[in-house]
Amino acid sequence: MAVRAIIVVLLAFVCFGRTPGQSSDPPAKERSHVERFSTPEVRAERAEADANAKLANNLNDDQALNSRALARLRLGRNNEAYEDLKRATVLKPKNSDYQANLGYVLWKLGRPDEAVSAERSALKLDPKNATAHYQLGRFLLRIGPPADLREAISELRRTLELDACRNHGLQTPGYSTPRVCSILIAMTSARR
Repeated sequence: MAVRAIIVVLLAFVCFGRTPGQSSDPPAKERSHVERFSTPEVRAERAEADANAKLANNLNDDQALNSRALARLRLGRNNEAYEDLKRATVLKPKNSDYQANLGYVLWKLGRPDEAVSAERSALKLDPKNATAHYQLGRFLLRIGPPADLREAISELRRTLELDACRNHGLQTPGYSTPRVCSILIAMTSARR
């Protein structure tokens, strides 16, 4: 009886292609200490520190202000991010990315009308700014009256036409394939 049980177990291992102690998964690649313990918050803190170092050399570095604002957004410090983006847009008023980021910060601060206005300003500066199209469409879907629904869908559609596959990072935080899926869902549900 015991021999029969051993044969059954060995046959099962042969059939499934593994022996005891053998894993079907390839061995995990060894990650560095930094990779293992670096959370999104730690990366945001590091980005903020890098931007602060650049700003120590030049207080009017618009790119460093934008980078610091994005890091502060990820850390949930929206008021500070707003101040940085205001300064960046004053330094470079024709930069549509800064305007789009400012719109997002305004949205996070609960100022939706100003957010929509900032996104429209970004689109006046650069009609091909996919981030501004995406955010404007998203904002209009959430706050707009039913009359704005067509404009919202048009903006979201334009986002897909311009660049559906690129990760816009923040220019819109987390804009990635799941975001594209949410756009498509919003578009199809709005048609009904």
